[in-house]
Amino acid sequence: MSGTIGNLLKLVRSVDRAFEVQEKHGAAIQKLTDGIAALEKRVTALEMREEVVIARCEGAAAASATSAAAVAMADLARRLGAMEERGRLGRDAPVQRLSGPAED
Repeated sequence: MSGTIGNLLKLVRSVDRAFEVQEKHGAAIQKLTDGIAALEKRVTALEMREEVVIARCEGAAAASATSAAAVAMADLARRLGAMEERGRLGRDAPVQRLSGPAED
């Protein structure tokens, strides 16, 4: 009978160890699950930041293009104004020719 009680105690210890292992594994799995959830939150936050950065870049590109176009238009207007001024002066003033090299 003592052999049966000894076998029964071994079985109880084995079951107890199995429950301890299960508890440890459960805690480890919960820790991993929490880590994955934290990573998901970080990825979501990074995606939102990425959208903000893209929107800012698009705005900067549009502003840069507008600025470049404004500079080109200002230069064109300045050149046209100068051409108009030369044309107006050319009509109102007598034509003056530069003298060339003296002929021998």
